[in-house]
Amino acid sequence: MKLNFSKSLERVHLLLMLMSVLGVFAFLLFSNTLEFQDTVFTRLFPKPPSQAASSSETVRELTNQLLQTAKELKDKPDKKQEVEVKLVGIAQQRKAAMLAATTDDPNLFLQNALSKKIRDRLPKAVAQFVEEEVSVRGEPSVIIGDDFEHGRSETTYGLGAYTVYFTRENTSAFFTENRIELSGFALDSILVADPNRIKNLPQQVLARQTGSTERKVAVQLINFTDNTSRLDREGNPITVDNVREKLFSTVASATPSANTYYLENSMDKVAFTGTVFDWQQIDTTSASCTLADIFNWAKLANEKNNVNQRDYDHMVYVFPQIPSCNQFANAQGDYITPRGTTPRVWLYGSNIPFTYIHELGHNLGFAHAGLIQCSSKAIEWSGTTIPCPKDYEGDLFDIMGYRSKDIIGGFFPHMNAPHKDKAGWINVRSIKRNVDFVDLIPIESPSSGTHALSIPIGQSPRIIDYYFVEYRQPIGFDNHVRVR
Repeated sequence: MKLNFSKSLERVHLLLMLMSVLGVFAFLLFSNTLEFQDTVFTRLFPKPPSQAASSSETVRELTNQLLQTAKELKDKPDKKQEVEVKLVGIAQQRKAAMLAATTDDPNLFLQNALSKKIRDRLPKAVAQFVEEEVSVRGEPSVIIGDDFEHGRSETTYGLGAYTVYFTRENTSAFFTENRIELSGFALDSILVADPNRIKNLPQQVLARQTGSTERKVAVQLINFTDNTSRLDREGNPITVDNVREKLFSTVASATPSANTYYLENSMDKVAFTGTVFDWQQIDTTSASCTLADIFNWAKLANEKNNVNQRDYDHMVYVFPQIPSCNQFANAQGDYITPRGTTPRVWLYGSNIPFTYIHELGHNLGFAHAGLIQCSSKAIEWSGTTIPCPKDYEGDLFDIMGYRSKDIIGGFFPHMNAPHKDKAGWINVRSIKRNVDFVDLIPIESPSSGTHALSIPIGQSPRIIDYYFVEYRQPIGFDNHVRVR
């Protein structure tokens, strides 16, 4: 396909409209970065002003009450016990409000956090309810929770024993091959920090070395003392054989295995092989489904099957449906090259090819694929305004997007140009100046031509993001594409 560009890139959208009239499929996509998606989501769905104001007033008022009452310890030494009881009550109320702020408004949390100097002056009975200034070292982890049925997801950051909430959307420094040090304020198992406080440590974690395209997977079928089911969400048995087929089959068919899907998408650069371990019961319950719980389940499973995670590139834990888990799956997002720790996937009663492919995609570093619906309007993204509705996971032409389980069962689209470019699977030409003609080959084609164009939004050094133009045809797993 040959594209004829005008002398101004401002007319790109006119060209795309012309391509549509000619019956050629082209897709204009934003690169799928977590920072961009978080920015869009925040601006599309801002917290109601009244709710934000109420939370802010509560936290500030309780913080002031705590500080003012603490002064009475010095001013009223004869009433020390009475004042301490009063302080404990205020500190408990404040702790509840501060914990709510960790998710609702991390900036509010940090603005009202008490310094180490102030905390150290409080009685121990009071200080136990107050946030603590900490510096934590370790390997960062990113856990993505997918609820395919309701079309929603959640991204959780972890460091050591802490779940991390950041005050700003730009968390790119969190994705690194190194161990990091992060300073912030901790309350229970939650750490709130400014991403500017991330510091890379000099020693790198050694990556598992592999000399081939094959990625080795350990799959463990696990149930619990209070949940001995071996069935999926539809009541079908989950077995070693059907899991092995969905993950590792080499047989070409309309319904791919994870192996055949990634072989085709990566142009033979990524394949999956591995071992499926039969059902084992771990000595714990499924009563709750926190980050700490799923990490513990993985640890117990590894011990039960005597599996060393460093022998594998991926760890997949398959459970029956768990009522306490309100997602279909969790996945560890390995947004960098493989590190010493192996990226993991947890599946809760979901035993279909789509789920394996999607969650392993997170392991490989792919975020969700969104959709901006501008209809006949030109897309204008300045970094501050979004004129069109956005569906956070709504790209129907990428396996990393989803809207409903009906769509999930229908087809297995190729990944979009930003994802394939990030993985190094396709050839992308960056358009920075006026261009007359560009030849594009289908994004599904293993040929050596140009598969897509990337067009910067903004001018260097203030490039906000990129538009991608790709060309699709009904080839392979993209056979659902219809040329009109």
